[in-house]
Amino acid sequence: MRSRVSLFLAGVLALTTACREDATSPSPSGDTITLSSAQLSLLRDRAEALADANPGIGSFTSLVDSTLLALQAGIQLQQLPVTTDLTTAPLYFVGLHRVIHQSNGGSFSTWTLVGFESPSTFAHIVQTSGFAQSATSTAPTSQSGTIGDGSGMVNGLLLQVSGDRVDAFDFTSGTASFSSSAPSGSCPIGTPAPHTECSLETMTIRFSVSGRQSPSGPTRRSASVATEVTVPAMRLTYTPQ
Repeated sequence: MRSRVSLFLAGVLALTTACREDATSPSPSGDTITLSSAQLSLLRDRAEALADANPGIGSFTSLVDSTLLALQAGIQLQQLPVTTDLTTAPLYFVGLHRVIHQSNGGSFSTWTLVGFESPSTFAHIVQTSGFAQSATSTAPTSQSGTIGDGSGMVNGLLLQVSGDRVDAFDFTSGTASFSSSAPSGSCPIGTPAPHTECSLETMTIRFSVSGRQSPSGPTRRSASVATEVTVPAMRLTYTPQ
């Protein structure tokens, strides 16, 4: 697997390497999926191949580098009641919460929620994200905001995959909210990098978003979860040295 490091994660997150299995990845069923090593390996291979085939879609490359490649085998994905014109298939979601506490202030948190049909053969992706900063040594635990208001505090995209082609629908309007519980245990394979603690948490989310095909395409797509729901999430807490 070649190394590709996003600007945001440089110096913060070292990507873990999944164990490969010869078994064919099973299709999703039920309300949750526990991500296996085989599924994770297939997801990473597929995601990287699509990023290589679509180098002009920076938002997808960023999602691959900063989120999909950071997932660990053993984490759970939760099916959510999404209303969307992107696909009729059930979508399974997982959260990724990054936390940086800085003693001199400027602490911050980022949240990413990502969902797709199957970890191994995803064809449609819904992603929302949030950013919040504090002037203290403690990073914020929640954020809510309006997409397109100029603040950049919440954002995201919808993605549709056909063969090796990725169509991106960048969010131009909508709202999103994120709230994180306290850590509830260690990540399945532990700490991914020096000065980084990986733990599990519950992320409470709600969103209603609409995006336009990029760049400046005529087609629009939307997705929403109308009421607050919870999803399993990984928390990566980084301590600057």
